[in-house]
Amino acid sequence: MDVKIKILRKSSEEIVEGRGHQEFKEYYNPWATPIDLYGNEIYEALNAKLENVIVFEIKYCKKVKEMQTHCKEFRIEYEGDTYEVYHVSFKKNEKKTVLIKANRIS
Repeated sequence: MDVKIKILRKSSEEIVEGRGHQEFKEYYNPWATPIDLYGNEIYEALNAKLENVIVFEIKYCKKVKEMQTHCKEFRIEYEGDTYEVYHVSFKKNEKKTVLIKANRIS
């Protein structure tokens, strides 16, 4: 785990000038290891129209466990970019490390 990331959680929706605006609040700031996709994962992501995918490996904790069932409510900020979480995976259910797959949105 060599970089610090910021995990944000969807909080509430506000109406700004007649349009819905989603607000995200800071949820958790873990250390992570960014991992690029390789092999079949790259082709699967491209087929699903997810072109800017990155995987973050972090240590397991209760906050991350909640992310697995509600992953669409979370975003990650890393190196000035924002990533939308689309999958949270516990490696072999060992509850030691977690892989978070996210697609860059900005």
